[in-house]
Amino acid sequence: MTNKTLYLVNPPDKGMLSGFPGALLFLKSWLKMNAPESNVNYVDLALSKKSKNPLDGRIGEISEELKDYQLEQGALYALTSTTATYQNALQTARAIKELDPTASIILGGHHAKNEAENILGLHPEIDYCSTGEGEKTLEDLALGVPEEEVRGLAFRDRNFGLIKRNHVGFLSREELDSFQFNTFDWSPVFESQYDEMLRGQFGYFDISTARGCNLKCTFCAFGDDQLRDMSPNSKAQLLSDMVNSEIYKKSQGVNIHDNDFAQNSKRTHELCDIMIERGLDIDWTIQTRVEHLNNRNEPLVEKLAKAGCVEAYLGVENFDPEIASYLKHVKNPETYLRNTQEAVINTLKYGIGCNINLQLGVPGETEEARQYNLDSLEEIAKTAQMIAKERGNGSQVTIYPQLSVVYPGTPMAKLPVRGTEKYLPKEAFETFTEWEWDREQEGFVEYLGNNFAHGNGGIPLGLLDIDKFVDDNEIIINQDRLSDVNDYLDRMKSIADKYPALRIFEYSDHVEK
Repeated sequence: MTNKTLYLVNPPDKGMLSGFPGALLFLKSWLKMNAPESNVNYVDLALSKKSKNPLDGRIGEISEELKDYQLEQGALYALTSTTATYQNALQTARAIKELDPTASIILGGHHAKNEAENILGLHPEIDYCSTGEGEKTLEDLALGVPEEEVRGLAFRDRNFGLIKRNHVGFLSREELDSFQFNTFDWSPVFESQYDEMLRGQFGYFDISTARGCNLKCTFCAFGDDQLRDMSPNSKAQLLSDMVNSEIYKKSQGVNIHDNDFAQNSKRTHELCDIMIERGLDIDWTIQTRVEHLNNRNEPLVEKLAKAGCVEAYLGVENFDPEIASYLKHVKNPETYLRNTQEAVINTLKYGIGCNINLQLGVPGETEEARQYNLDSLEEIAKTAQMIAKERGNGSQVTIYPQLSVVYPGTPMAKLPVRGTEKYLPKEAFETFTEWEWDREQEGFVEYLGNNFAHGNGGIPLGLLDIDKFVDDNEIIINQDRLSDVNDYLDRMKSIADKYPALRIFEYSDHVEK
């Protein structure tokens, strides 16, 4: 497959938060630097080329859309996929193979990484899965490296019919530093449904400057990969080059999607110092944890604000001590509310928007746990109200409700379902994503996408009849539990009505429709 034409494919993602997958931008950039003779192009099936309206993921519509591309026969198609878009990716693969049976298809992303055996065992339209970071996998395929030597490749052994996984090739910090503004092809982010809006979440441009995470939260698939991030100088240069670009001019700012941006305090201080010294006029956001912005780290919060950070997204997840221990996102649940209060005060004090993720519908969630979280949320609302009054402005804390769901490869997917002794069946994600995809028009998927981040794709174990799912492969939504979650969300909104400094985020305005 030396120097084969490669198509980087974004499958339909109707009902998901809008934006173009950053993974594809990185893949094309890497191939440009390391396999320069290869012919690499984007195929963006999230939006129609003609109408710019979202595609619905049905094979007929995908096939018609593919005909608008001048596709080379026998090419390699690299499809990115989350659990939420997995069934759309399968439909896309089938449409490609119908148009060109000589094409080769590789599926990447965290879903493919952790479900490779199921995917290759059940879906002949998929030839390969990428089981790590896709850059080196695609580089090897483009350069004609034999299958058994391609880094991070899962494939079918032609002699024995077994599915094999090769050693994964992760990018080092030095290799991450090679990604700079002018190495990327940014054209897809301009292909918005609306001419005046950049294609990114909430009007911001999305970028990642790190891979992996050192934490081991039970609900997250990133904990398997050690944290590696760009050097402060490289991050600053990337942001500096972005400031004067057309991308930045059309955006509200830059979302930095590193899993825990401020985890390394020293490197974060260094980055802020460089940005302040250069006088970069750029609005940017981060994702991090409350303990990195508490009173002990107040100097860092002040420096982040001076460097242009305008929003901090905090993975609070849950205040209830028992659930917090289950999620393993916090070392000491008993001090977690205090750390969160301090982070709220510090961010609002220095003019950084404070955004909090909260998980609802955790398996085994009790009314006592829900009330504990609501009481904690009211304490945060009072704190936000106090800061808004002191500052004399409209400072707000925004709550992002997230439905608790399990994804492939996470500890939650490997442990017994909380409150039971039952393990998920081997093909749990095949069963659930197909069920969910088939019922997209029945309102349940729309309800999830309109009310929760991470509502679609992952399995909402807290809403399912677990006995039926595990024992009979049958999916039944427990209506009493769904009613509890709805009531929980309504009670959160009631607190926001009482305290204007608290806002519950509405997802329905930001999904592809």
